[in-house]
Amino acid sequence: MKRIKITKPVITSRAEAEAYARDIASYMNDQRIVTANMDASITSIREEHEAELTSLQTTIDEKTTTLQAWADGNPAEFNGAKSMDMVHAIIGYRTGQHQIKTASGWSWDRVLEKIRTIPAMLSYIRTKEEINKQALIADRDTLGPEALRQFGCRIVQDESFFVEPKLTDQDKAITKAA
Repeated sequence: MKRIKITKPVITSRAEAEAYARDIASYMNDQRIVTANMDASITSIREEHEAELTSLQTTIDEKTTTLQAWADGNPAEFNGAKSMDMVHAIIGYRTGQHQIKTASGWSWDRVLEKIRTIPAMLSYIRTKEEINKQALIADRDTLGPEALRQFGCRIVQDESFFVEPKLTDQDKAITKAA
């Protein structure tokens, strides 16, 4: 079985690099224009149907509220079940996930204070210690690299290659119009 080795083109001069950058910029500008046109089309379609969708959702909400009021007033129709199979739909009640809320007149700060006074309840208090990385970055010049190294840290800043196309006046006009 023969393997074919595909070699990538190699840029050998500034002129070739300029040509590659020109091509990339042109493709990126074309991509921007196509994206702007697509977004304009999507926006137009969304606006065309938005009023009808809003009206339908309003009607659904109103009818759901009315049907729920009937279900609340007629629990016997459910025969002890949480749902009822009807001709066109199943209606019922879903049980949500457990939640914990404060009792009337209590705040979470007051709950925390109370739990702190009961040794058997201390396991219900979270304590999270973590390095304040943002503060270390902010104080990097004050601390210096030597101090950071003493406790196993260093400040790094990645560098990445980019190609940023320059928009022509025509590209700017098309992008703005779309």
